[in-house]
Amino acid sequence: MFIKNAILASSLIVAVLGFNSTARATSDLKTDLPTKDFSFSEELQIPIRRSPEFVSPSQPPQEGLFSDPFYEASPQPIRRYTLEPGTRGSQVTGLQQRLQVHGFDPGRIDSVFGPRTEQAVRAFQQARGIEVNGIVNRETWQLLEVNPQPVAVAPPVEVLSKGTKGSKVITLQTRLQVKGYDPGPVDGVFGSRTQAAVIAYQQAKGLEGDGVVDEQTWTALSQEWR
Repeated sequence: MFIKNAILASSLIVAVLGFNSTARATSDLKTDLPTKDFSFSEELQIPIRRSPEFVSPSQPPQEGLFSDPFYEASPQPIRRYTLEPGTRGSQVTGLQQRLQVHGFDPGRIDSVFGPRTEQAVRAFQQARGIEVNGIVNRETWQLLEVNPQPVAVAPPVEVLSKGTKGSKVITLQTRLQVKGYDPGPVDGVFGSRTQAAVIAYQQAKGLEGDGVVDEQTWTALSQEWR
């Protein structure tokens, strides 16, 4: 009986010691585990884990993201090219329009630098006192792009009439074009069309319509543009 009780007591002691060891091991294991911070929604009672709000440092702020324009246009100056007979394109269109503004007839606005446009260029160059070559270079462009101004032409010494040729006739034909009278091609030849233009101009100004360009006719032609 004594032996039986001793065995039972020993078993009890071993069981108690084993339970304490397991409890300590479990307690030590729990202390190593990370703790989670939970809270409960007041409405749904669902556990929600709180975490710090993530903000990317490279993410641009949304406010004003699209407030600035995608690009800002800046006006660019028009680049003018040297034009000569035979040239085609939008630059020729601009040339023909500027010639019209200044009172010189380039013919139809067709973007083609043809004979009539060349004649108008030569007449313009003659009227402005620059080299008469029919080529629109930088100097010619600069004069074309300013507003038209009256140009005084000193009367020549000699009297001009039908059959006369030379630079003075070119000046006469240019002035007739500026005043709105068609002398025909500005070619330096005082032909029938130039004579008819002179007569029409003289009659409009109350002068003797004889088709002869004398000092009185030159003086009238040298006045401001109409």
